[in-house]
Amino acid sequence: MSSSEYDNSFHTLLHNCTPLIIPVVNDAFHENYSGKEDVAIRNSEHYINTTTGEVKKRISDASFVITDSMGKDKTYHIECESRPDKTILMRLFEYDSQIALDMLDEKEIKDDFITLKFPHTAMIALRHTEKTPDSMTIRVEVPGDYAEYKVPVVKIQNYSLEEMFEKKLFFYLPFYIFNYEDDVKLKKDDEGNIDFTALDKEKLDKIIKKYKIIKQKLEWAQIKGQIDDFQKISVVERINSVMAALTEDNYYLLEGVKKYMGGRILESEANNIRNEGINIGLDRGRNEGREEGRKEGMEMGVVKGIAMSVTNLMTKKGFSIDEAMDIIGVDENSRKAVTTKIKEMKSAAQEDNGYSY
Repeated sequence: MSSSEYDNSFHTLLHNCTPLIIPVVNDAFHENYSGKEDVAIRNSEHYINTTTGEVKKRISDASFVITDSMGKDKTYHIECESRPDKTILMRLFEYDSQIALDMLDEKEIKDDFITLKFPHTAMIALRHTEKTPDSMTIRVEVPGDYAEYKVPVVKIQNYSLEEMFEKKLFFYLPFYIFNYEDDVKLKKDDEGNIDFTALDKEKLDKIIKKYKIIKQKLEWAQIKGQIDDFQKISVVERINSVMAALTEDNYYLLEGVKKYMGGRILESEANNIRNEGINIGLDRGRNEGREEGRKEGMEMGVVKGIAMSVTNLMTKKGFSIDEAMDIIGVDENSRKAVTTKIKEMKSAAQEDNGYSY
């Protein structure tokens, strides 16, 4: 799996589905946030001065501030690592130092005193071995004393599906496939050709059923209000993306999972669904002077956005309406509303300019 793909998935969820990072913080740092707190994403680019005088740009995975119900701020820094190595602690310290400097408040600078506030830092390990520690320590020796802090290590492969959903760790779902990495990679012969005869379909079928459970649990989480439609679509998109990168040419697994995960929906389409809904809701809220307009508009925009995506697959790819909905992953409860919206759009288009879907 390319590091750029899991980095992209991590960053996408952080920026597009920011509230989903709060349960991760609760789990990694033993916090007790409700999930309704404000989260402010910080700039991930840092510039490090090397011993040679060269300035190098470093990009951290996640740096953000959570403001609790009492107005108190806490800064966090999380790195997601595919294969942690001996350089990780050095990189964490570099990032933490720069974050502390970037957040330095003028009030903390005195004529004879300065206070640097380091972030609460953790590492998410997508892979681990018996030697991978549960936590790491960064110790800084200063004249006559020292300071040190712990860095908890979250081992994704130790989490069951039940634990992920119980703790609302939807952020981890795209990386759940790492639990089965050895089972999903196809074997190759001496010449580098894939040996399809070595495909263990029975084992792969069990993995595929796990993703049927994931889809069902995501639907139930949405019904309970633990995750919204946009977040669910984004998580499913990241699941498909990470799996495609990790499993490479294992089409048997990819096609099997697609039956339950609904194929792929472009991230731009998911963003359009969310943004259009928000804009409609804000306009309605301003016109009627009530906050409920935002929520209602969001729902309208989601249905219309999905209807547009379904229509696009029907007209450009020749799919039937049911096939298009299966590809996008429209749940049974939403299909009637989407079908109605498609009919409304078709009628409006025919009346306006004679265009038919």
